[in-house]
Amino acid sequence: MLALAYQQLQRPMKAIEALKEGTKMFPKSGQLELQIANAYTSLEKPEESLQHVQAAIAKGNLNKPFQAYLSLSYTAYQLKKFDIALEAAKKATEYPEGVKDGTAMVNALEGIIKDREAKKNKS
Repeated sequence: MLALAYQQLQRPMKAIEALKEGTKMFPKSGQLELQIANAYTSLEKPEESLQHVQAAIAKGNLNKPFQAYLSLSYTAYQLKKFDIALEAAKKATEYPEGVKDGTAMVNALEGIIKDREAKKNKS
């Protein structure tokens, strides 16, 4: 609740601090880690976001796991970590709600990886 109040007051770093405190009280909550990742994404801090979305997935206990995998995929893509992005997109497709977006991401990433490999082979 405190983090939500900070978010509504346009105080994202305070919200992140409150969420991090929450993870100490609820160490198995992947949902709190995902909220931290989303806050960092909104601040355009993909490295920090990646760390927390990976922690969210590792902890589990997520309301919508497919969203965490899609978030991981998009964030890793942004950081040009295409192998991580592809693996996460494939995991998202394992959930009925993640099939559409996950499949689109898998197709795009496979194309990027194929192009990357082709460029390596030309060198």
